[in-house]
Amino acid sequence: MQFLLDNPFILIILLGILSSMFKTNKEKPANKKPTRQASTTSTENPPPSNPMAEVFRELVEEAPAKPIYNEYVDTKKEAEAKIAALKKQQEQYADKVSRMNTLSRINEQSQPLMESVAKSGRTFKVEGEKLADAIIWSEILGPPRAKKPHRSMNFRSR
Repeated sequence: MQFLLDNPFILIILLGILSSMFKTNKEKPANKKPTRQASTTSTENPPPSNPMAEVFRELVEEAPAKPIYNEYVDTKKEAEAKIAALKKQQEQYADKVSRMNTLSRINEQSQPLMESVAKSGRTFKVEGEKLADAIIWSEILGPPRAKKPHRSMNFRSR
């Protein structure tokens, strides 16, 4: 007994445990059978405590819940539309490939013609003035100088 009086913290803890045991015994019979009260205002909405609750309630009542099936159908339609677009794009690429193949066949067929013209002995006479004019026009119509950077003098001397 002297030990409990010397340690007040242990005494407080023991008193707390004993009092909580007695309180739970008194509350258990009251909680065994909860009674339900019939709601007389079940059809009426209780007044909202703030305007935000009222706005939320209106939004919930106006917007019917969308079933998962409808979302599935919408997603499926979108996927089918994407598949159709991709198939159309694939057909366009196939057309481009076929056109490129035909162009390559045409080039292969025209190659012997070009060789025969070269073998026929026809030579083109080039005059100096026309050649100079051609070079000038190629510089004018060609890409800008910024696209063809020149090397610095230091690099050339090495």
